[in-house]
Amino acid sequence: MRKLNENKYKSGKVITSFSNYVRFINESYSYDSDEINRRIRRAILWININQGFYAELISHVNIFGSTELNPPTIKTNGRDIIFHPDFIMKQSDAALRFILCHEILHCIGDHANRRMGRDLIGWNIACDYAINSLLKGETGFENPVNLDGSRDILYDERFEGMKAEDIYDFLEENGELSRLISSSKIKSMADSGLVQDEEMETPDPEDDLVVQEGDDDDIIDDEDPDDNEPEDEDGDGDEPEDGDGDEEGEGDEEGEGEGEGEGEGEGEGEPGEGEGEGEGEPGEGEGEGEGEGEGEPGEGEGEPGGDKKRLPRVGQKVITRDGREGTITKVYPNGDIEIS
Repeated sequence: MRKLNENKYKSGKVITSFSNYVRFINESYSYDSDEINRRIRRAILWININQGFYAELISHVNIFGSTELNPPTIKTNGRDIIFHPDFIMKQSDAALRFILCHEILHCIGDHANRRMGRDLIGWNIACDYAINSLLKGETGFENPVNLDGSRDILYDERFEGMKAEDIYDFLEENGELSRLISSSKIKSMADSGLVQDEEMETPDPEDDLVVQEGDDDDIIDDEDPDDNEPEDEDGDGDEPEDGDGDEEGEGDEEGEGEGEGEGEGEGEGEPGEGEGEGEGEPGEGEGEGEGEGEGEPGEGEGEPGGDKKRLPRVGQKVITRDGREGTITKVYPNGDIEIS
């Protein structure tokens, strides 16, 4: 993850860029940066409490504002979410939540790298049709105010469950794409939450509009999808399960290791203690054999539980537990996936 330049965190009245100078001398060009930052952080807090899936993803990206953003809206390049302060001040709290989740779905969908020469406006339209069906009707969300003052979003029930490439091809083959691209109303809706190619130039953050610096983990895993650990069709991943086994210390992420005692029996215990049969606390499971010593959580034989789970993404190749190979075509907000 690209780190923001440290000098962007300086406070006070120091003029560090031409845009800051223009804003400083032009009385009509002003905004309340504290209020803007507070409202965005409040929206992120609400998402953390109520929408854990989106909250985890949002924590990985940089979020900052710039008065040089044109059009004056909000957009992402897959690693940054960049907003214009005027656009933020037009939105309600519920609309800000929608916008942030809308942009993070562009990120997890890797839309900044999948355009492949398609028309940029048309690609934004297709991507919006793909992701807005996931957000429409969610409790606590509201359609944002677009640049033309409307509150409509790009949504069509025909495209629910479809990926952006298929939507783009459908619109193009049916002669709808050129009409949508040339419509000022459609463009206004598409502009209210843009995605641009990752290599395109982005404006620098304003000193007083840095809301969040993301962590070092990329939201999109750049490794070969074939090298990823297998995930099952329901998107449950590789979490170890309680169950039958003849190995010592087989169990969940916590409490894996060799336990005390020998023999076969039923019992509950602290993570890492005892081998038994039946249901119980993490680390319990059925198994036969002997073990000596107490194991710390995560030690011993069994599936590794300490590694950070990779996030699924559209287009990623996976192998399910029943041996099926396929490509992820849709990622649901709860983490479930569909494959083809």
